[in-house]
Amino acid sequence: MSAEPILRTEGLTKHFTLRGRRRDGARPVLRAVDGVDLSLAPGTTLGLVGESGSGKSTLARLVLRLMPVTAGRVVFDGDDITDLSARDLRPLRHGMQLVFQDPYSSFDPQATVVDSVVEPLRAQGVSAAEARTRARDLFDLVGLAQDHLERYPRELSGGQLQRAGIARALSTNPKLVVMDEPVSALDVSTQAQVINLLQDLQGELGLSFLFIAHDLAVVRHVSDRIAVMYLGQVVEEGPAEALYEHPTHPYTQALLSAIPVPDPVVQRSRPRIVLRGEIPSPASPPSGCRFRTRCPFVMDVCAEEEPPVHESPDGVRTRCHLHVTGPTLAGASVNTLALPD
Repeated sequence: MSAEPILRTEGLTKHFTLRGRRRDGARPVLRAVDGVDLSLAPGTTLGLVGESGSGKSTLARLVLRLMPVTAGRVVFDGDDITDLSARDLRPLRHGMQLVFQDPYSSFDPQATVVDSVVEPLRAQGVSAAEARTRARDLFDLVGLAQDHLERYPRELSGGQLQRAGIARALSTNPKLVVMDEPVSALDVSTQAQVINLLQDLQGELGLSFLFIAHDLAVVRHVSDRIAVMYLGQVVEEGPAEALYEHPTHPYTQALLSAIPVPDPVVQRSRPRIVLRGEIPSPASPPSGCRFRTRCPFVMDVCAEEEPPVHESPDGVRTRCHLHVTGPTLAGASVNTLALPD
C-alpha cells in the first residue's frame, strides 16, 4: 500500500478580481491558478515547470497557505489546511518551508546571516542560544564555514547565500520544502553545486521538495515527477523519465525541443517546435484549450471544447485533444509527435 502523500491539491484555484468593469458590467477576473490537482509522495521531488505568468509561484503560495484559496483543497501531511486560520496554521508552519528565487532579496541586508537563519526558530519559541547552536549545525550541513554566520548578506556570493537560505528553510525540520526558482539567479557551475546539495539533503533527511523552475533541463536532474503548467492549468504531469521520453502535449514538446544538447551535429538535426506569440493574459484566457492560440497543431475542436485529461499507460496525464487514438495531423499519430532522445 502506497504512503499517504505529504502534499495533495484538489481542484486548487486562485482568482483575483481586478479593478474596472467589462462591457457587460462585470468585474474582470484574473485566473492565476485554475483547477490544479497534484500529489507529492514523501521523500520525493515534484518539479513544476512553465513560462513566466503560468501561475507557478501563485501555486506555491497557495500550497503554503500564504494567500487564501478561491476554491479547491490543500492537504498537507494528512491535514486539510485549506480554510485554517493563521492561528490554527501556526503549529503546522514548521513542517513546510520556502526557499526563494533571489537569495539577496530574501535576506535582511541590515542583519547578519545568522540573525536571518534563526528567525524561523525564534518565531517557534526556541531560545536564542539554542537557535544559534542549530544554525551552526545547519551551516555544517549545507557546506558553509562557521565564520559566514556573522557576515552580512552582501559579503557572501550568490551560491553561498542560497546555501544559507536552504539552511534557514531546514531550521525547523520541515517535511516539505517549496523551492521557487532556487537556482535561476545562479551561474551554471553554482547551479550544479546547489542541485547536488539538495539531492544529498533529501537523501539524508527524507525531505519532500516542490521544485519550481522554468527550465526543464534543470528540473530533470532533481525530479521524480514533473508537472508542466500553462496559463493556470497543469497540461501534463507524470513520472519524470516517462514525460521526457514520450512527451504528449505540444507545449511540453516545445519546451523540450528548446533544450540545447552539447553535440552540434545532433543539435542541428533535432526538430524544433517554435511557439507563436506570447502567453495570453490569465484575465482573458482563450476558449476551449488554453494553449490553442500558440499550438502548432491546433484543430477546430480546440476552440470549442476544453480538452479532457488523458492518462497514458506509463502514467502521464495530459490535457490535450491530440491524445485520441487513430490518425491525427494528416496521418501522424500522437506518438510520432514525441521528440527523439
